[in-house]
Amino acid sequence: MDQIMTCEGIGISGVPDDEGLRQLAAKGVRTLVDTRETAELAGADMAAKATALGLGYVHIPISHKNLDKVQVERFRQVVLEAKNAPVHAFSTAGKRPLGILCFLACASTGESIIEIFRKAKKCGCCINKEYALKNYIYDFYRTNWPEILENHYRQPGPAKG
Repeated sequence: MDQIMTCEGIGISGVPDDEGLRQLAAKGVRTLVDTRETAELAGADMAAKATALGLGYVHIPISHKNLDKVQVERFRQVVLEAKNAPVHAFSTAGKRPLGILCFLACASTGESIIEIFRKAKKCGCCINKEYALKNYIYDFYRTNWPEILENHYRQPGPAKG
């Protein structure tokens, strides 16, 4: 199983097979985050396989066509929740969770849209081909992004005193 480890310590890959799931469990992964759309889940029962190996399983369907703030926020909450760590997120090819992590990393620091695309490409995700994610990022930066960044995605810093 080809896996990318992000700078946030979150593993990313395409859909792990049975051996890949065993490897993730052996490496100490605690939570799997499946970002495939419901229609992509046909066949294997990933939740049952994960549970049998002692892994937590969270399904956050992220659409190819419509990405919204609720999906991104739920993903952010799950992957950043300490009790879920270490986390491994996946989609059919691994691009959706990787792109969203790059977006969240840049959004939390206020970096530009260009930097998001640069980071994603460096990690192996060409956002230009992920239309819903690309449009979400463009829309985010077009509509009052400093206020949204400050109030929604940025982590609170230490109190100044």
